[in-house]
Amino acid sequence: MFESSYLIDPGSHMTRMYDPKTRSIVSVRACRLAKDSQTVGDKALEQFWTGDDRLIYPFNQEKIKADPVPLLKELFNQAPMDRYLLVPKAGILSYGDQSEERLKEWQLLMRPFHLSKVSLVPAFEPTSETPSFQIHAGASQIHFVSFADRQILDYQAIPLAGLKIDEAICKAITKVFQILISMEDACALKETISNALKEGRNPVLTVTGLNQHNEYEQVRFRAADLWSCVQPLLKQIALAASTFVCRKGPEVMEQVLSQPILLTGGLANCYELPLLLEQALHDNVQVPDHPETWLLEKRGKQKPVHR
Repeated sequence: MFESSYLIDPGSHMTRMYDPKTRSIVSVRACRLAKDSQTVGDKALEQFWTGDDRLIYPFNQEKIKADPVPLLKELFNQAPMDRYLLVPKAGILSYGDQSEERLKEWQLLMRPFHLSKVSLVPAFEPTSETPSFQIHAGASQIHFVSFADRQILDYQAIPLAGLKIDEAICKAITKVFQILISMEDACALKETISNALKEGRNPVLTVTGLNQHNEYEQVRFRAADLWSCVQPLLKQIALAASTFVCRKGPEVMEQVLSQPILLTGGLANCYELPLLLEQALHDNVQVPDHPETWLLEKRGKQKPVHR
């Protein structure tokens, strides 16, 4: 009989859920309206510029721990539970903290959804004896993981990730145009600029923000104009990756880099990041199809080790 066990990835930019029956992923943006915490995701974005409300985007890690229930409710609305088979379970993808306290927090948060069991699932699980190196580049953190002999050899998470780039874009626009834009708009600009530069284009972009008189104002600029505030952060990520690998010594470094580096996460396709990593580590970097959901799909299809 089919075992109905969902796997949830509580990311800072997108909260996603893998449905093992359909092998599909449903997702919701991790944002909400300030005056109505129940209005989340795309519904919150639709209302963003229509009034005097402001968008809180995205949830930081503290807010994810404190109040992810509206996001989870939206996910379960998109993927109804299969009660005609059995009461479903749910695993929470855990990138670091797998303590009993963390598990109890999630069990309490998931109680409204009447699940038979809630458990923590390690995000990174070795599947081969061959030494390897994976970089998972998300919104709030970059995760460096090296594997050998079916074990995690070394692990490190750094906060230099997608949100830092969004903040840099916000600051650059404020400095040049004296307007404030939302983090959601900065994230959209980051992706648009990256895609344009990869295609060799430099289009004129527009964004709306609040000026000094608390009025909405639209400004225009070229895509490449903002790259000078993004590239230094990508170089820092590449340097951090090189430092991480080197700290185990040259012999281990040579073993770990004997295979191509796997780069996953929502930031994986960012313009220049794979190239900068290859230059820093002197190794090939492989970006899978759909890197933003690759880890969730892989762990969802495996028989997970629950904690």
